[in-house]
Amino acid sequence: MAKQKHPAISVAAKQDTFRRAGRVFGREPQTIALGALDPDAYCAITEDPSLVVVHTAALLDEAEAKALPHCEAEHVKRGIAQLGTLEACVSDGETKLQAGEADLQRRIAEYDTRITALNLRENELNDREAKLAEREKALHTASAKDASAKKAGK
Repeated sequence: MAKQKHPAISVAAKQDTFRRAGRVFGREPQTIALGALDPDAYCAITEDPSLVVVHTAALLDEAEAKALPHCEAEHVKRGIAQLGTLEACVSDGETKLQAGEADLQRRIAEYDTRITALNLRENELNDREAKLAEREKALHTASAKDASAKKAGK
């Protein structure tokens, strides 16, 4: 089922931890779908000066949205009316997943570059080794000829 934008708020505390409406907030923002909040909790959170609240949108499928306990509340209806102006907030897990994917792609590119460089170096070393083996064989042959010539000259 396709996910759609639903009204939500992103909430962070101005201090390390802060409790309001039965929830604990910290400096790291957390996104809450408006339908998950009863009207009193919504008012308590949005009107508290110790909290930073940004209206946003969450991506939910239709079943998830209808399962929210307060999906028909007035604050949710007002939020739905403003959905066109809100950006969908990507969850922290999705953000970490995207960052991890980008890091993985970067590491793969680095690995490929290193493998290419190692293969080039290995080919160079193999060429040098072959040339050394030819020189050694030539020196050995020359040395053997010198030894034969010395024996023949005696």
